[in-house]
Amino acid sequence: MVVTKDGEARLGGSIIAMGDLNAVDVAQQVHATIVYGSDDDSVLRYGCALPTGPLLKGVYIDDALIAHLIKEKDVHTSCGPDVDEIKRIHASYEHHGLPRAPEKGFGFAAARNPGSSSQAPQGSTKFITWGTEVDSSTGIVGTPEAKRAYLVLLGFSILCHPVIPKTILSRFVSLLIHPFMHRRECMSSLHRVYKWLADHDDLAMLTWTKAADVRDELWAATCLLCLAHSNIRWPVSCDISATDATPSTGGAVRAPISGVLAEALYAGTEYRGCHVRLHNAPLIPLPLVPEDPVATEILRCVPWRVTRSYKHRSTRHVNLQEIQEVIEEVKDRVVTEGVSGCRFCNWSDSLVTMGGWAKGRSSSYTLNGCLRQGSAWCLFGRKSAANLYGRSEDNPADDPSRFVPLRGPAPMPDWLAPALLTAAPPREPAPILKDHLDSEKFATDAFAKRLRSLRRRLLHVPTPPPYKFRLGLETFAGRAGLTRALSQRGIVMDTPYEAYPKKTLYVRAMDLEDDTAFELLINNVLGGMYWYIHFGIVCSSWGAAGRLSGGTRRTWGVYGAPTSTREHNANGQAARCACLILALLAVGGFFSVENPADSLLWASCYMEEVRRCCDWSFVVFDQCRFGLRPPGAGLHDFTRKRTGFFTNLVGAAILERSCCGTHARHHHVHAWGSVKVRGVTVNRAQAAGAYPPSLCTAIANVVWHNYMQVR
Repeated sequence: MVVTKDGEARLGGSIIAMGDLNAVDVAQQVHATIVYGSDDDSVLRYGCALPTGPLLKGVYIDDALIAHLIKEKDVHTSCGPDVDEIKRIHASYEHHGLPRAPEKGFGFAAARNPGSSSQAPQGSTKFITWGTEVDSSTGIVGTPEAKRAYLVLLGFSILCHPVIPKTILSRFVSLLIHPFMHRRECMSSLHRVYKWLADHDDLAMLTWTKAADVRDELWAATCLLCLAHSNIRWPVSCDISATDATPSTGGAVRAPISGVLAEALYAGTEYRGCHVRLHNAPLIPLPLVPEDPVATEILRCVPWRVTRSYKHRSTRHVNLQEIQEVIEEVKDRVVTEGVSGCRFCNWSDSLVTMGGWAKGRSSSYTLNGCLRQGSAWCLFGRKSAANLYGRSEDNPADDPSRFVPLRGPAPMPDWLAPALLTAAPPREPAPILKDHLDSEKFATDAFAKRLRSLRRRLLHVPTPPPYKFRLGLETFAGRAGLTRALSQRGIVMDTPYEAYPKKTLYVRAMDLEDDTAFELLINNVLGGMYWYIHFGIVCSSWGAAGRLSGGTRRTWGVYGAPTSTREHNANGQAARCACLILALLAVGGFFSVENPADSLLWASCYMEEVRRCCDWSFVVFDQCRFGLRPPGAGLHDFTRKRTGFFTNLVGAAILERSCCGTHARHHHVHAWGSVKVRGVTVNRAQAAGAYPPSLCTAIANVVWHNYMQVR
């Protein structure tokens, strides 16, 4: 009994019943206040972006969650901010006299049996909370598989019955929403079913006789439950894009940026969406993420390149064409990168595109049809596109969509320059080591760490596409003679990787020593984009010439002196190439590695690991037999350059050729020093690094014969 100020007695309860409309809201707010108060940057809040810190915490009615983003090696560490936060919350519960349910806890909050001699609780990498299952090892986040499997069985049972009550079908459709929220693209599969249900009374018995289209929608939606999950381990692409369209034309641009900047932009993309129609009222603001002036400044300064500029087959509403351009961007990435999982940022100036794409569906049947097309490419191509909003006058894709020259980048602020792939990154200095044994241990340990990371990724490699849909690639390409020879032989080749195509030009996106460029390439390899890669690894550190010019590698110290930065960087380069080869072998690809025959690279742990994983052959040939000439050579002058060719290509032994010795019409000139040719000083060693045309043709023939066997 409660007495008011007016002296009236009213009946009141000390407990809010669960049937009360405000009970859940009150419980949520009280629990949140007890757990973290009001001012906390690490709190998960509904409708807000994910916090940027490593510690995440939140409350959902009576469930509290503490998650900590850490390295895998620290998973079972029994101390840290997450453990401290759990202890603080438990103490707060005890202080306020609130009971706990320790049997429902997991990780560090799991219940401990006092009489048990088992170890203390450890952090959980796979758990279910708030109805969502999180698997840190695979990165999959979604409704638990068991629940999705039950929904699939339920859906098939409903669709196989000729008559079904509307209440059951409505409930089934509502149960699809939670799984689909983890992969919004699936939402577009439901459209006509909503109108069909609204046209019937609540107690109606529904038949499929005149609703074949609705039944097809539900069949598709039920099957999509298998794919209704996100993957937080998919990397964010370092190649951002921007799209634009008019009713009759379309265009797109791309630009490379650093991984850190790509993830920062991805965090600012539209993630909720809203209800949009084909003709949205321009005066009604849409509840979307507003334009970010910092992101706009970044995108103005990026060096864009045109990837599409064309006329559409037919004229349609501009909002349809805007969404179609985003779909075309997804299609291009699936075609060029394969089905390797990837998330990427796209810049758009269409609010309808922003709202509809993030929402996953639209009440407009025409607009929803476009979203369905995009969902097929995203789901089966394993791509996830997230849009940033920018005004039309700032959108660089506006130029190719109107067939005008692409605008140049704006002057960039000093803080932005390091984040763009326009300057050579500083090379990692040599580690502080004592002797050659320490140098060997450091190199082998670093390679072993790379291998462990790679093997975890190899556990989830998708089935690669057929060989006829895959590309060839030449790395450390130099003048790219092998790429031209293979293209002439009819093999489709990707753009060759060469960080310095010209003496004064550096392309960071083509530098395999750059972390971002390397991750992008290995993702493409694991996605089945390539079937053959040639590695012309730089030999200045591994070969005999390197030892003559002050190199520190020896047969008893393959990895060089502990203080040599050049040898240290070359070791890292070789380790990355070995990882690329192992990834290529995992998808059934072919490789070849070229270096001097006496190179110490062949004795390193990098090539030893490759030899252990495949059937290989090693061919030695003298390049003078293929017509290698020094710069400014006379009629009978040649450069011998004895070369080793390590590969898993069948029939590579045909390349083996040995010089017959010098005679009157065959003189050897060492690839050492420099010579003036037409007034220009040319380094002989660098000139000898370019393959002679006949050698490129011979290698191309071997590659082509292998291609014809597997295609």
